[in-house]
Amino acid sequence: TATRLQVRNWRTQPPSREELQGATWIPEGGTTKLGLLGMAACYREIEQQLGQAPDAIVVAAGSGGSAAGLARKASCLIHAMDVVGDKGLPTRMTQLLSPRAFDRINFHQAQLKGFASGEKEVLQTMQDFKAATGIQLDPIYTAKALLKLDQLLQQGEFRAGSKIVFVHTGGLQGI
Repeated sequence: TATRLQVRNWRTQPPSREELQGATWIPEGGTTKLGLLGMAACYREIEQQLGQAPDAIVVAAGSGGSAAGLARKASCLIHAMDVVGDKGLPTRMTQLLSPRAFDRINFHQAQLKGFASGEKEVLQTMQDFKAATGIQLDPIYTAKALLKLDQLLQQGEFRAGSKIVFVHTGGLQGI
């Protein structure tokens, strides 16, 4: 087990073989080859469960791996809700995707006041969603993405009757 500080330090000075002996390296964020494959499989499962492609998929975007993996297989638009305020996210995503897959992603700013800042609207979204569905959201990723989806719906971003899938990417950071 490594601390967050050790992992940060490893970005500039990788760990020695002795430090990693017997360890399995799981990088922070979901933007790995395996993560992208997992989200591509997630898209296939969504289509299978619906019996057709949805009109849109909405997902929180931190490192962008979930949106990129979905876009690799999707035939619909992927709405990537940038919950961390990463201005370099679209540029990095061009390196992960073909131009055709990249064109299926719409980026939306969903950070609000800052990363993990606990805004009142986010906490209310969490409470309302849990009361309605029994499903817990986290205040750092999924609640901000759902709040942005609600705003887009109110602004008429999606046509009436659209089949929209919100992907809860898990994690309960900040709870």
